[in-house]
Amino acid sequence: MDSSRNLHYPSDPRDHCGYIVTGSLSMVTARPVWSLKLTDFVLRVAERRVPLLGVCYGHQIVARALGGRVDWNPRGMEMGTHEVTLGPGSESHPLLYGLPDTFPANLSHAQSVLDPPAGAEVLASSANDPCQIMSWGDRVLTLQFHPEFDRWTMNAFARTCYTLRKDGTPELKPRRTPDGVPADVHLGFPVRRTPVPVLILKRFAESALRRVDSPLAPASFAGRWAPRRAGKAPAVTAGLRCGHPAPEGPARPLAL
Repeated sequence: MDSSRNLHYPSDPRDHCGYIVTGSLSMVTARPVWSLKLTDFVLRVAERRVPLLGVCYGHQIVARALGGRVDWNPRGMEMGTHEVTLGPGSESHPLLYGLPDTFPANLSHAQSVLDPPAGAEVLASSANDPCQIMSWGDRVLTLQFHPEFDRWTMNAFARTCYTLRKDGTPELKPRRTPDGVPADVHLGFPVRRTPVPVLILKRFAESALRRVDSPLAPASFAGRWAPRRAGKAPAVTAGLRCGHPAPEGPARPLAL
């Protein structure tokens, strides 16, 4: 659903197997009406322990909803493909197990989670942002990077900010925050393949559709995730539809 146009969220978040809050060209600190309503809904989703994945703006809005602090990243903006490094605790998370210690991910953000909410666990970082992956409780995971961005999408998005040369590197232009402060831009070009973030996204979808209160969920994951082993543009909230309680068969994603 388009969060700026659909301000009527499900009365019971458990009517869906899970939610994904995506990126946005808006800034979390701007706080338009749709963003405030989204914040309230995200908090209800987390409190009812429905699987929730935040991506970029979604990562930040979830952090703010849970009591964290989001603002301009004092280290500057990240744009392009950057290395993300997993930290302590990541190896035991069901959506992150077995991943390489360091992997490339596509990023485009100027604001960051500066102070994670109480009870949150930071599971990954980059050179310019210490909070790239955040976990809260046993059903909330957020990513500052874009798992849905492939190389072509990342390049297309970069062209909205820069002119790309023939070798795939950007032609820099001075950038400032809306407050007029000069902003450093940390670039990762040319962009690369990013298979690990895609895997995290797939694992989330699988785990949400096989929610632990569903008969499909493996008993070994009881009480946690249940993955199958093997104005400006608003954020979009995707609901993975399921019955309440969860149905016998696989759920169908709700059309965006």
